[in-house]
Amino acid sequence: MMGRKAAGDAGRREWNAHAKGGWIILFLWQGSRLTTLEIAKLCGMTKQGSQKMMTILEASFPITQEDGKWVWMSKD
Repeated sequence: MMGRKAAGDAGRREWNAHAKGGWIILFLWQGSRLTTLEIAKLCGMTKQGSQKMMTILEASFPITQEDGKWVWMSKD
């Protein structure tokens, strides 16, 4: 369980790359639709860093961008 510090911006910047990617994948898997900028803000990183992370995650998970938002691809 994460402590209170993780809830703030400073705590998110301290998360390692695996934690950041894991949380975003979980959010997308649960149906969230997030822009690259929203992901950057959630993870406490730059938009460029967020774009790089999502490009890496896109190679391993069924995610894509639709209308400027990252989404989990359904099996339909």
